[in-house]
Formats: sequence, structure tokens, C-alpha cells
Amino acid sequence: MAAGKTADGYYTLDLTELNKGKDLEPVHVTMSADKKFVTVDQYTRGLPPTRIPVGGGTVDFDHRFGLDAKCGPFQAQDPNYGN
Repeated sequence: MAAGKTADGYYTLDLTELNKGKDLEPVHVTMSADKKFVTVDQYTRGLPPTRIPVGGGTVDFDHRFGLDAKCGPFQAQDPNYGN
């Protein structure tokens, strides 16, 4: 992602007790100008945007959905990551 740019994407949100029924919800994803954070804006829910460190870390999403979530490095699942 280019620094300072926003892209449309989808977010997997699982609100079921048995971890079934994951819905994909549209989000706006923005890379910070310094490329240190990715901001996820769950605009359809009216929630505040969430900043996630690009290198991974602990993130607090909205208190109804996840506190102290462990996030891995951004794009780490990309087969070309680190190349």
C-alpha cells in the first residue's frame, strides 16, 4: 500500500459464540504517511477507526469486538512478504 493512500477492503467479523457465520464487512484501509500504522475504518458500523502497527502488536478494537487483540505484521501472509 502506498503511504497516505486509502483502499476499500473487507473485514471478517465473527460475532457468533461458536466461531461460525463470519460476515465480510466493507472497510476503508489507510496506510499512514510514515508507513508505521494501518488504519481500519469500519464505517458501516459507525465505529471509530482502529490504528494497527504495521510491524504487528496489541490492538484495541471497539470494546464490543476485541480488546488486546494480537495482530501480526501487515501483509505477512503475502507469499512475497520480505522479498
